[in-house]
Amino acid sequence: MVATNGTTKADGTAAVTCLNFGTTQQFRTAYTKLTAAFTPPTGLDPAVIRFVPNDPSWLIASYGASTLRFTTPPAGRTGANAYSADATIPATVEIRSDLDEIVPIATNPVTLSLNQNSFMGAVSTVTANAVNGIATFSTRITKTAAGYRFTGSAVLSNIGTVSSIDGSNLFDVAAGAASKIAVVGTTDFGTVATNP
Repeated sequence: MVATNGTTKADGTAAVTCLNFGTTQQFRTAYTKLTAAFTPPTGLDPAVIRFVPNDPSWLIASYGASTLRFTTPPAGRTGANAYSADATIPATVEIRSDLDEIVPIATNPVTLSLNQNSFMGAVSTVTANAVNGIATFSTRITKTAAGYRFTGSAVLSNIGTVSSIDGSNLFDVAAGAASKIAVVGTTDFGTVATNP
């Protein structure tokens, strides 16, 4: 028989209910117990056909958040492909379970930090709340350097503070194109004018 919860079909009625919900602290595993009951069609002699078992149940395990993983910035943003100073540099951190799957209900704040120097404004960390298990950042770094790497951390239920194992891909920040010419004084050709 195929029927949605509480829907009556020609061959009977199916009902699915959630009985209980619990979490084991040790393994960070949430268990949801579902039960189903079948009501036979009117006039059916139970001595002829029986629904066995009368109350079947299924135990569904979903594993809690336990790791952080970077998906951006992408690989290859070094050398000639470096980010320009002051450019927006994206970072995406996924909150994943023991089964290495994104935890879609996770809304934990995730803190981003750098392995060297600081973000624009001389701040050492930035924080964003995860949405559907993913924290998204738009950062800026003004100091040029090679070998930048993001690291992430978050407080996850039952296990405390967790840091990203590998961090992000390495990336470089290089000087951007000149935006103006400064006056440097007089020359044999006269005074060098400033380009506004």
